[in-house]
Amino acid sequence: MEQALGVIGHRWTALLVWHLRDGTKRHAQLAALLPRITPKVLTERLRTLEGLGAVERTVHAAVPVRVEYTLTAHGLRLGRILDELEAWGKDTEALGTRR
Repeated sequence: MEQALGVIGHRWTALLVWHLRDGTKRHAQLAALLPRITPKVLTERLRTLEGLGAVERTVHAAVPVRVEYTLTAHGLRLGRILDELEAWGKDTEALGTRR
């Protein structure tokens, strides 16, 4: 549990995985989805996820170079866990409005 929370507890990491669940994205697309993240932090979080085997980075030889990020099977498992967290959050919100 400590290892898992150490990963998703970093700001932006869970949201990056959340957005990558929908499919492959480029750096600029992820930056647009998370407008408050700095380019440096975005790169750091993607590198961390890549190092953990949760994200695959693909470089396409083009001009300009195109880099894409995709969740691996390991990353998709985390995405399913985040789906459950979202459902839990919605349930909690609904319960809070009834009080």
